[in-house]
Amino acid sequence: MTLTYRRLTGADLPDAVERAVAAFGTPRGEDTLNERLRERVDHGALVGVESDGRVLAHGAVWPADHWIGGQRVPCQHVASVAVAPEDRGRGAGSALMRHVIAEGAREGLGLSLLFPALDGMYRALGWEQAGAFAWWRLECRSARVAGRGPRVRRLDLREPADRAAVRACHARFAAGQPCLEAREESAWSRLEDARFAWGHDGDDGLDAYALVDHESITGDWRYRLRIRDWAATSPEGLRALVAFVGGHGTTAADAVLRGPIPHPWSLVLPEQDLALTGHFHWMARGLDLPTAIAARGFPAAVRASVALRIDDPELPDARGPWRLSVADGHGSLEPLANDDDVLATARLDATAVGPLLTGHRTAEQLALAGRASGDAGALAALTAAFAGPQPTLADFF
Repeated sequence: MTLTYRRLTGADLPDAVERAVAAFGTPRGEDTLNERLRERVDHGALVGVESDGRVLAHGAVWPADHWIGGQRVPCQHVASVAVAPEDRGRGAGSALMRHVIAEGAREGLGLSLLFPALDGMYRALGWEQAGAFAWWRLECRSARVAGRGPRVRRLDLREPADRAAVRACHARFAAGQPCLEAREESAWSRLEDARFAWGHDGDDGLDAYALVDHESITGDWRYRLRIRDWAATSPEGLRALVAFVGGHGTTAADAVLRGPIPHPWSLVLPEQDLALTGHFHWMARGLDLPTAIAARGFPAAVRASVALRIDDPELPDARGPWRLSVADGHGSLEPLANDDDVLATARLDATAVGPLLTGHRTAEQLALAGRASGDAGALAALTAAFAGPQPTLADFF
């Protein structure tokens, strides 16, 4: 069976909606699904593979920057991959993803990110778990801070000044929280319709905010604070957000929010009352590796030189051998000549690249699972080079 890869158009939309409904159901309603797929068609983001004029599998693919090591890395988002039940087992989904991999590498994108419905197919093609998407719950009465917490003010996101201040605060916060997305307009538009917005003003402008909806709780007269988005860039701003939740303790039962593991709010709370209620691992794979290494930041104190080979069946150009050099907070990945001097050597499986580059796994952990190999010095150098806070995503795509 010959499968052809192409961008889908408006004429493909009815079949794409039917395929998505058959594959995923309609938890948010068929009208919402149709709207989302139409938006992706309009932006040229919906792709598919077809045989004899019939599309067997489709998915959404678009570029997005993510903060890694304090720098923006060009990445590829993959979402809504759907194969109708009657077409499963024919290789259409794998064929689609191989085209997506090749396209991302050609476009110079460093990493491919996705939220898997099933890990197995993606792992077989080089993706691996590379970070967390986590939900937390905090009883409002437990959100006490020492003394009177800093005060917040109401924000009006219809006002350009408040809207710009929120976005600037998020950019500063995200730079230190790998691998948060450097949001574009479409991502912000889905957040800025929150019912309430509050923020804290520091000496240099807005240094914390929370975008909040109220939700009813079955069997409870109190309501819930659903914090759709938040950021804090100073100790005062962080304390202000926690105190803001605590100030609702008379009428609100709890607050639910996203955030990394471990969560920064737990450093402000007096007790261990912030509960992890669920988490999900997203996946990443390497694409244009020299671009990924050159774009991300590295620990300023680390100096390393490692010879790398990468076992990537899908991307021959990614195999190397490479020289990874890290110094003064910057890195490079360059072809390695046979007579080059290096300090250590290592080999990575394709599935080791994503979790190593995001900092989710150490080289030693990957070696224990058979995803990496090398001498002790090489593994230690890789771990030190890519070390950082646990990577997290706050935006589902």
